[in-house]
Amino acid sequence: MAKFQMTPLGIAMKIKLMQMGQTQAWLIQQCKHMTGMYVDCSNLHKIMTGQLNSPKLEHAIKTILQPCVESLADRVKVGSFIARLFNSPFQFEHIDRMVGIRGAY
Repeated sequence: MAKFQMTPLGIAMKIKLMQMGQTQAWLIQQCKHMTGMYVDCSNLHKIMTGQLNSPKLEHAIKTILQPCVESLADRVKVGSFIARLFNSPFQFEHIDRMVGIRGAY
């Protein structure tokens, strides 16, 4: 039995799931809910190894695993924090030299 190598999408899926603290079973349930398609661990493995080409399922996976900045308010907060972080020459000069987002918005 030949082992198939993980595709870049498969590697990105594994990494993002670990970062989110979620399992593949969770991703399968989310994909079922989003697409209405039958999805199981075999389908997910085939997507990760490039044996299955399903644009609808791949789109659902990419949508589910996208960054968790969803609302406009969250985007503004993140943008304000990043702008303040990189535009202030004295950013690291406050208490304990720590970066914080408390006053960024």
